[in-house]
Amino acid sequence: MRNAYLAVILVVSTFTANVSARGLTLQTPAAIPTPAAAATPAAATVPSAAPTATSTPTPAPSFTLSVGTKLISIPPAGPTDPQQQRATTTTVTVSCNKDFKGTVTLTATGAPPGVALNFARGGAIAQESQSAIETLTIAVGPSTLPGEYAIRIEAGDAATTNQVEIITLAVETKDGKKPWSFDLFVHKKLIPVETPTKTELTVNTSVIISPGDRFVEPVTLTATGAPPGVTVNFNGANKANIETASGAKIETLTIVIGTSVTAGDYPIQIDAVAQDASIPKRSAQIILAVGTGGNFDLMLGVGSLIVRGDVTDYKTNTQNNVLETTNLGRATPQLLTGAAFRLPFGNFGRRLSRRIGPRPWYAFLSLKFSPDSSQTFSGYVIGGSYKLSNAFSLLGGYALTPIQEPSPGFRGAAAQIVSQNPGVPIYQRFNVNDLQHNTLDAFDGFPLFVQSATGPTTTRLFAGDPTVVHYHGGFIIGVAIPISLKTQLGGK
Repeated sequence: MRNAYLAVILVVSTFTANVSARGLTLQTPAAIPTPAAAATPAAATVPSAAPTATSTPTPAPSFTLSVGTKLISIPPAGPTDPQQQRATTTTVTVSCNKDFKGTVTLTATGAPPGVALNFARGGAIAQESQSAIETLTIAVGPSTLPGEYAIRIEAGDAATTNQVEIITLAVETKDGKKPWSFDLFVHKKLIPVETPTKTELTVNTSVIISPGDRFVEPVTLTATGAPPGVTVNFNGANKANIETASGAKIETLTIVIGTSVTAGDYPIQIDAVAQDASIPKRSAQIILAVGTGGNFDLMLGVGSLIVRGDVTDYKTNTQNNVLETTNLGRATPQLLTGAAFRLPFGNFGRRLSRRIGPRPWYAFLSLKFSPDSSQTFSGYVIGGSYKLSNAFSLLGGYALTPIQEPSPGFRGAAAQIVSQNPGVPIYQRFNVNDLQHNTLDAFDGFPLFVQSATGPTTTRLFAGDPTVVHYHGGFIIGVAIPISLKTQLGGK
């Protein structure tokens, strides 16, 4: 019986220790002794892990890295100095939290051959405040090939994970094309049309997107600024989405001019925007010129020439062997035949244009003819015209007229023989001073052969050509009839 009582005590004692380890409380009689083996669970008490689970760790000091420009464009070397080094700069900013104190080291890697990367302070920033700025200089030598290069900017210290930013260095090609961007062109920047009266007019022009070698972004085209009564669209839509991955694209811009549109010049803005917002948008402007006729006209005109009054043109009378004056340069009218080119300025304002229509300016170049002159073709004219209507223009210009004047050698020989032969009757008609200075009509009727008291000889007065051509300038004013070659009617 004594042995059985001890066995019961041992079982109860073991059960009590195991339950206490699980956080439960049992009432154990004080008289019951606890064996040494049963005390082991009480010594391995769990409370030692509790402080570690409830403590909050302090965050490690940290900083952030940012760059001023992530896309840097370098133009090609100039044609006058192909060995010139091209350089640009950008900023690198290190921003730290308030607990950070230390030195941040900056590094720049990934430069292609011929490109040098240098930090102004060597890349080491002693962080005394919460923000510090370093300047990175990128110098591109003449040996660097065009293209795009990824420059890796890294900032780090002994305790913080390094921060990284990537800069794209884009070196342009020699023709100025940007491989990472695109260009926008319009086929016609000036579109002249007649004022529609009975039906609306439709005209088309082409808009071209030319991507660079490495540009694959979608581009959105829009056209804005059309006046009331004018609609613009890209194949029926108010905008066009262009895919450029396969190369240049041509989009048709359709402009419809209604009968309510008055005469005038109307700018239409074409914008091309890439999907990547960091790529600058491209813009172009079209001028819709309503009621102004063409931008290239034939000109048929008549005018009056105003020249110096002391200029005389001569011709050789082979029958009498004398010099004779002509009316070249003084005969009127002067007939003009040439071409006129519309200038992009000079129109009246919108309010006045609505009353009397726009009045565009033209520059013209024409030939000049004088039917009543001794020589039909009489020179050239360059000037400007002011278009009063589609069929009538005022013009004014500067004319160059080829005048045949006595050559210096003939003038000297004539003055000499007149002064040496005062008794010869034919020479008494001429004044030596007038001959020397070629005054008006001074050589009219002067003989080409030496004269004696008994008559002409067979000796020429001057062995060379007695006349030489000089172009003399003068002003011409008149009127012209423009004949438009590029006025677009009904969209033609």
